[in-house]
Amino acid sequence: MKTNIRHSERGFSLLIGMSVLILLTVLGIAVVQGINSDVESAGNDRGSQSALAIAEAGLTWSMDFLKNTYALHQATAQTFTNIATNSMNNLTNYSDATNEAKTAIDADISATDVSPARADWKCVTHARTDAEKTFGGGRYHVWVAKDPADPTGKTLLMRALGIDARGSQRLVEIAVTAGVGQAL
Repeated sequence: MKTNIRHSERGFSLLIGMSVLILLTVLGIAVVQGINSDVESAGNDRGSQSALAIAEAGLTWSMDFLKNTYALHQATAQTFTNIATNSMNNLTNYSDATNEAKTAIDADISATDVSPARADWKCVTHARTDAEKTFGGGRYHVWVAKDPADPTGKTLLMRALGIDARGSQRLVEIAVTAGVGQAL
């Protein structure tokens, strides 16, 4: 049996086949890009969580340092004044800190942030070597200042910047109040 194909229909199957092939190729590229985006997003999330853990480790070290150096577990307003004025000369002024350490102070935490002036912040971790400031493959910088919003002078702000090995950064700020949470 002989099939008659009209002259005008020649190559139509090839055209349909090529169109389907191009469509599947474009679809495949879109799927691969979506997967790559998901993998990148997961990596960024992992870096962000790692940087948060590093910042929290810096806060823990700094709390221990201040507790042992300034008897923070028996803190009074005078204790916080001693820390803020660097009475033991073991903290670093903003002007003497590295640019990386300064990013913790230069960053705005929120639009309603009533931060102390840059000069009022003291770096707790600056005098430590880079090897001492590492945790989990990253590093941290911790700063302290009296809270200008507390008229009693019994609140100390601590701001920690955690930087993971890939460069992801997280900033954490806590307030420590004299007479509250004595289990430091």
